[in-house]
Amino acid sequence: MIVLNRIDIIHRDLKPANILLTKDNRAKLADFGLARKFDLQQEQDSLLQTQVGTPYYKAPEIYEQKGYSDNVDLWSLGILLFQMVRGDIPFHARSEQELF
Repeated sequence: MIVLNRIDIIHRDLKPANILLTKDNRAKLADFGLARKFDLQQEQDSLLQTQVGTPYYKAPEIYEQKGYSDNVDLWSLGILLFQMVRGDIPFHARSEQELF
């Protein structure tokens, strides 16, 4: 995932279902349907605005609709790591609106 950010690609839908294991137990990232090439050197005006991703793994910047960049992948990675350590997601809600 960090390598993707180095080549200016934002995955935007990092979640357990999109991480696959090979037969030699290496993790592979899948489902690049929401991925987007993003030039981090561009002006602030070019931040992404699209509401995409899985609710429990979405970064707050996506919900705020103020624009976001590659940091949304780091948020999702943090949620994944929390889930791996604790066995549960950090935020619970009945609806996406309540989650926000």
